[in-house]
Amino acid sequence: MSFTFKSTGAKKKAPKQTAKHTPRARVQVTRETHHDDDHVEEEILKDEEQAVNLPDREFDHPAANVGFQCSLTKNLGDFNSLKVGVSIHIPCYTHEVHETFELSKKFVDEKLNETMNGYLEDIARQNGGDHEVDHLAEFQD
Repeated sequence: MSFTFKSTGAKKKAPKQTAKHTPRARVQVTRETHHDDDHVEEEILKDEEQAVNLPDREFDHPAANVGFQCSLTKNLGDFNSLKVGVSIHIPCYTHEVHETFELSKKFVDEKLNETMNGYLEDIARQNGGDHEVDHLAEFQD
């Protein structure tokens, strides 16, 4: 079997890179129960993506995609734990990578703490107590 390739001779221009999708953040919350036989049961309480309100922009130069992800696990006692994970990916120009990374870190830090505290407040209410809001995670430079 043989193949023949034809060239039309016309060079194609590189396509214009456009950020067509809306940047999205993902929030996942799981509850883990550890059993005596080293078996871990994981229940997904929340797994959702949400649009992040950033201005639309078209990229006419090479672009980068900056992402940041972090998770936090809180021991609830009685071999139970609550884990919250947040991630975000934002398109940007290559010279904006560091600034966009800092923006991503700040966004994840706020959503991580907001989500974890919300679930801890719900658990405390279910158990008849109060939960004092904490700043559980903070990223240091």
